[in-house]
Amino acid sequence: MKKGKYLRFMLTLLSMVLVFLSAACSSDTDNTNSNGQVPPASGSTTGTEPALPDQLPDKYDPAIELTTASYYFSGIKFPQGEDINHNVWTRALEKDYGIKVKHLWSVPYGDFEKKMNLTISSGDLPDISLVTPTQFKQLHESGLIEDMTDYYEKLAPDAVKKVMQEAGEEVKQSAMLDGRLMGIPFTGLAKEQVSILWIREDWRNTLNLPEPTTLDNLLQIIAAFTESDPDRNGQADTIGLGLDKDLASAKSFMNAFHAYRDIWIEDDSGKLAYSSIQPEMKTALEALQQLYSSGHLDKEFGVKNATQLAQHITASKLGVFFGTMNAGVTPLGNTRDIDPAAEWKAYPVPSVDEEPLLYQHDLNIFYGYWVVKKGVKHPEAVFKLLEKWLNSFYFNTSDDVFTNFNEAPDNNTLWMYAPMKMYRSEKNVSVYRNLKPLLEGTGGDVNQLTPEERSIYNNILKYREGDLQFWGQDLSFGPNGGGKVIDQIMRNNQYKPTQFITAPMQVMTDRMSQLEKMEAEAFTKIIQGAPISKFDSFVADWKKAGGEDITNAVNEWYMGK
Repeated sequence: MKKGKYLRFMLTLLSMVLVFLSAACSSDTDNTNSNGQVPPASGSTTGTEPALPDQLPDKYDPAIELTTASYYFSGIKFPQGEDINHNVWTRALEKDYGIKVKHLWSVPYGDFEKKMNLTISSGDLPDISLVTPTQFKQLHESGLIEDMTDYYEKLAPDAVKKVMQEAGEEVKQSAMLDGRLMGIPFTGLAKEQVSILWIREDWRNTLNLPEPTTLDNLLQIIAAFTESDPDRNGQADTIGLGLDKDLASAKSFMNAFHAYRDIWIEDDSGKLAYSSIQPEMKTALEALQQLYSSGHLDKEFGVKNATQLAQHITASKLGVFFGTMNAGVTPLGNTRDIDPAAEWKAYPVPSVDEEPLLYQHDLNIFYGYWVVKKGVKHPEAVFKLLEKWLNSFYFNTSDDVFTNFNEAPDNNTLWMYAPMKMYRSEKNVSVYRNLKPLLEGTGGDVNQLTPEERSIYNNILKYREGDLQFWGQDLSFGPNGGGKVIDQIMRNNQYKPTQFITAPMQVMTDRMSQLEKMEAEAFTKIIQGAPISKFDSFVADWKKAGGEDITNAVNEWYMGK
């Protein structure tokens, strides 16, 4: 698979985080027996607490067997004669580490949570399981999973601890139950995937507009892109700002007003409060309403999903949007197919005042947690599996290793065979960091790049030599691309992570879906012209419809954690 397609595939994979967030809040009804209890685990265990080894072995001799279960995405393909239990990963793990991995079952991603619920209900857990936050909490309360605290502190490899540290302290905290580390988080990409500001730079220069260093500058740019014919075609056919109907791309604009959408934040009293109902949100919505009424915000945003917004961007009629650092690759990488003169540039989102803007993000995990069944003889072996994954996928400079385990010329799904994974939260911004000295001629060593980094580096060189198909990679990973902005955000720690980091509570499962629908409808109507006082009535209705009960439950957890 070509690198551009690979990066677009990874972006599609990231969107599945939204699927997890929805699934994690869904009702769990399949994981109890007739008495309403999770049954005790069956299967081979030692019957005693496993001894903590002095060090992580290089290889188990004799070999050990670990059972697990997995999901797969559409498009996965195995070479002839191979399957999930017989492939390049299982062979290498047995040969190099003495670990035989056996998948008890494997199902499509969308069926994974339900299948795991049935497995938990049966009591026949695999040795290693990937579970949702809700399942994680249930398994702990039933005493079915190993305490990994001492194993992690004493035996976890540097690569695992590095990725955990990059993910954020709250990620590790989320896996602490009753003060003990009961699982290993499947770390995510939320920190580097916050939305930054993308501006049609050739339009800005044509109109001689200032850079968006303040919110007033940004609003001036949005207005001029709508009213001043920035493409110089003599027609009023351009729009300043684009959003999607779910307002996912509006979050960073809201953050500019110190307003946050759909997360839990600590208030002045030290309690947790739902961010969407705070006074700052009213101010942010009023600003969006003014943009809409003036025609500076796309009038059709209410019916455009994220894909349709991307199509609008590539149609070369939109001048400002909020997107990830990877937006340079897609959708912007396709913009010049329609308009060869198009130039885009990434910027930090400006704040409404002197207080630094903080970019919101959800708990930085993908799907949930890796857990080890209680009584497994070698719980520490999970770190060998994770170390193999990290050293093959992220911290590898060998082209042969990359081809063998991640992406062969005829098979781009090899990496999916790995039985355990955790994602590196600084993966894409590290590409920018490592390429910067090479592209600026100030240092660096091409041989120390990962194979993917070398490919992107070579593609950017080709772009500089005139091959415009690699323009998008320069936009995301070049010295002045999206990665530069994310690097600045990370170095300044400009983040506002949610403070609710435990499993959804029953009251959330029962009521949050309806409250989210109420919120989306109210916000859309306000932006489209409903009286701003509707925000106050929305807040009152939200509290009455279950929001106050949820807030009380959240704070009961927060005060007692």
